[in-house]
Amino acid sequence: MGKKVLRIVLALAGVFLFVFLARPVILPFLLGGFLSYVLEPAVSYLSRSMKRAQAILLTYLMIAVVLGLAAAYFVPNFLRDVQELASAIPRYSEMLTGLLGRLRESFRRYGVPQGVEQSFLQSLDELRLGAEAFARNIVRNVAASAETVTKVLLAPVIGYYILKDINSWRKAVLVRLSRLPDPYLELFHEIDMVLGGFVRGQAVVALTVTVMVWIAAAILGLNYGAVLGVVAGLGEFIPYFGPIAAAIPMIVVGLTKSPITAVKTLIAVLFIQQIDATLIVPRVTGRRVGLHPLAVITALLIGGHYFGFWGFFLAVPGAGILRAVLRFLGKMMELSRKRLEA
Repeated sequence: MGKKVLRIVLALAGVFLFVFLARPVILPFLLGGFLSYVLEPAVSYLSRSMKRAQAILLTYLMIAVVLGLAAAYFVPNFLRDVQELASAIPRYSEMLTGLLGRLRESFRRYGVPQGVEQSFLQSLDELRLGAEAFARNIVRNVAASAETVTKVLLAPVIGYYILKDINSWRKAVLVRLSRLPDPYLELFHEIDMVLGGFVRGQAVVALTVTVMVWIAAAILGLNYGAVLGVVAGLGEFIPYFGPIAAAIPMIVVGLTKSPITAVKTLIAVLFIQQIDATLIVPRVTGRRVGLHPLAVITALLIGGHYFGFWGFFLAVPGAGILRAVLRFLGKMMELSRKRLEA
């Protein structure tokens, strides 16, 4: 039993080592694998009434139509918003600096304790610096993404071949797994459920929130609606902290127009987050990851502290997989104990 566990651990270590060494060229393979993982249920459903290759092409065609219609309006607006945001950074920085000065004068006029004043103003100044850095990173990342277009375009091709042959690979894997005890099968099944539930569910949630924020920004007359929508959508992949952090740029943009607009923006953000928390997430993602909220928060804090942005991004599925592995090890220890007692 110990040798089997050791072989699995060594195999996983080998996979991680390969990914690390091949990271300069592995992007299209990762994107292709992600694409095939997300689309596999739809392809399997369509392949009941047609050949699998036709089902894959039909799925690609439907996605291309949807993305084409979205790109016809969204992408030009997004690129325009990024350019306008880049040119407006100095103006917004100067505006926020002036706001900090007025707040400092107001605090002194009304006798606010110096410690409270310094703490509050320092927090606002850090928020200003963070917002500037965030905006610059968006511009830099959009410019850098042009260099990866070729790699990204390869992803659908790789995804096609993965989807086409996935049943053969699955059968080969199942033949090998069938020789393993039940706890191993349960482990792989639970990991698949965790990853599938999180990735597919959060992708739908992120897209929905992106559209809602974009519409809200248009109704409120806010600039950079497309950028704000994308930021809010990406924030959905980081439970609890992500939506809050993504809401700050939207409120700041509202504040640059007027305090009343900022209040309206805050109300819109709270409304969207309530719809997200009470209607969308429970129905789309549900409890597939199977983690207690405190476990989620702990995973986010640990992941963010040690691995930065990607730690936040991957904390929840990583914690779900860790939970599955710990349950597996517990079952294996129980089986070993029963064998020793027998």
